[in-house]
Amino acid sequence: MKLSISIVCPIYNEELNIYKLCQKINTYLLNKIEFDLIFVDDNSNDNSKKEIENCKKKFKYPIVMLSNKRKLGISACIDKAIKYSLKHIIITIDGDLQNNPKDIHSLLDFYIKNNLNYNLGIVIGQRLNRKDRLVKKITSKIGYFVRKLFFNDKIIDVACGLRLIVKSAYLEIPYFDNMHRYYSVLFKRHGFIVMGVEISHFKRKYGKSKFGVFNRLLPGIFDIFGVLWLMNRKRK
Repeated sequence: MKLSISIVCPIYNEELNIYKLCQKINTYLLNKIEFDLIFVDDNSNDNSKKEIENCKKKFKYPIVMLSNKRKLGISACIDKAIKYSLKHIIITIDGDLQNNPKDIHSLLDFYIKNNLNYNLGIVIGQRLNRKDRLVKKITSKIGYFVRKLFFNDKIIDVACGLRLIVKSAYLEIPYFDNMHRYYSVLFKRHGFIVMGVEISHFKRKYGKSKFGVFNRLLPGIFDIFGVLWLMNRKRK
């Protein structure tokens, strides 16, 4: 099965190495699969726009830059890119190089082998050997415990930035801010299979993480009430 995909990279951190990301994508994917690369700049204040323009001239594969006029967050960036893309398969990846573009092949191989037997909606990378700070690991485990308690969610690492999303499945799900934290629950609610694939993970070298207990974990827990309301609504 020959796939044509869009790779989506939200630019919500600062001081990323956009060129190196494009270089790695060029190394691992060019002439192996058909793809385009869509950056969504979430009103960043660094030189990301300039770097993206330089990469568009340097590399042979299609690169597109979309921009938000104000900061809208990760979910909004992904939503904008998916609706812009003409591809059936969307791969999301973070721009801080903690995800390895080479692992995109693992997601695609899993999709090709399993989609004939399952109605796959999303395949989420599982960073089983995470190279993050202890506070991020602890808060992620708390988030998983809460999702499992309320929704019987079996995906441990739903926050991983490397995902394969089937566009047609995504478009059936109502959008709301921070929904990326609950992709596994939302896709399952709409009758799609959610799976996880083990991927590699690197220590942070680029980008300034904005992760914190008060700006990520607590809002994520508050979002549970909205998701519970959605889960209890009758589907049309």
